Amino acid sequence: MFQRIVVPVDLTEKNVRAIEVAGELARHGGGEITVLHVIETLDAPFEELEDFYRRLEENAQTRMTALAKPLRSLGVVHKFQIRYGKRAPEIVFFSEEQQSDLIVITSHRVDPDDTTKGFLTISHQVAIVAPCAVLVLK
Repeated sequence: MFQRIVVPVDLTEKNVRAIEVAGELARHGGGEITVLHVIETLDAPFEELEDFYRRLEENAQTRMTALAKPLRSLGVVHKFQIRYGKRAPEIVFFSEEQQSDLIVITSHRVDPDDTTKGFLTISHQVAIVAPCAVLVLK
């Protein structure tokens, strides 16, 4: 059913569930997974912070490899991708470029009484404008 699945990760343990769910979907459907991490860029010339960004990228590669352990156990074809930019737009742009069938993303509970943080989490932003189906896990 889903052949090209994107799993955006923020490198925390909450992403393990999304990777496991995506892995099961890919295993049963013969699909492949791209584990995507977006490094949020600052409003400064990239070159001025290049060493900083490279260290973040090295850390991300290590963490993504660890998070993908369930995919290796399932024998699911997967790859890693790191992008730079604003998280929600980059997830959507990447999914569109890859002609993804599904995005599997984690979210946290939004407290409707706490209006100071707003209601639009990264996962909600992605779900609203994504070019494909989105599975949001809490």
